Amino acid sequence: MRRIVVPFVAMFLIAGCRYTFSPNLPPGIESVAVPTVTNTTFEYGIEQELTAAIIEEILVNSPLTVAPEARADSLLLVTITSYATRAVAYDVEEAVKKRELTVELEVVFRDLDAKRDLWRDTSLSERVTYYDVETTGGSGTEAEAYTESVNLLAQRVVDRIVEGW
Repeated sequence: MRRIVVPFVAMFLIAGCRYTFSPNLPPGIESVAVPTVTNTTFEYGIEQELTAAIIEEILVNSPLTVAPEARADSLLLVTITSYATRAVAYDVEEAVKKRELTVELEVVFRDLDAKRDLWRDTSLSERVTYYDVETTGGSGTEAEAYTESVNLLAQRVVDRIVEGW
């Protein structure tokens, strides 16, 4: 019995190690233009951090190169449509203990050669909870929560581009 089990286990392990990541991009999509993210909220300057995070994520975790729109095969349009904080936990004296930051995006990934949208998501969002520094003395700030949400959103956008629709 043992002679039968060992070869099957070995074949299973070898077969499991043969998985390779291959992007699910349409043929001909090798580069992407990423203009500065549009910000429709009242939070000033947050679009630069998101633009930089998306470009870095594309360069590090996708097969795409970033190029100017005139030389790119595709275009990634991102708009910050909502930026909101709300209290989610209070202490016994009803002072805010925790807050939640929600950032919502509209994202369009367009094939420039075919002149059509490959996908569109009008409500891609991320929520990050943080301790209110003023009332709890915690270490988290809204700025740190925003940086965390930016990184998570950049990952989700690039995952969506690469992994398919």
